[in-house]
Amino acid sequence: MKLNDLKREVGTDPKKEAEGVWSGMDGEYGGIELLMGRMGPNNPRYARILKNLSKPIRQKIASGRIDDDEANKLLMSAFCQGVIFDWRNYEDDEGNPVPFTPDAAFALFSHPELRDAYERAKKRAEDDADYRFASLEVEAGN
Repeated sequence: MKLNDLKREVGTDPKKEAEGVWSGMDGEYGGIELLMGRMGPNNPRYARILKNLSKPIRQKIASGRIDDDEANKLLMSAFCQGVIFDWRNYEDDEGNPVPFTPDAAFALFSHPELRDAYERAKKRAEDDADYRFASLEVEAGN
């Protein structure tokens, strides 16, 4: 297979990884749609935020003294700040739209009952399928 064909078939679009794609349109998150960047090296915002959040506890991480709860909170915070950029169709219990903020996303995903929704969103952002060049051609009808 030629390099350009390989890129087109399985290559990822750095712009989509950094700026995000809408996810959840299939009801994956209970009707909420998330604009998510990729959780990886082609999302410089996520990498920068993760680095900054881990700075104060870098020695703790390196020595393995960070507990699971602290590590999970750090990763969730980086995810909410650097991977999720916006959302649609999220309302409070009175039916009012909830504006997106990283803190609001952290509060949403911190609910023990919604832990699986966070794990699904994280897995989706780690996967390359939504960020491939080939998905651009599908969207364009090619």
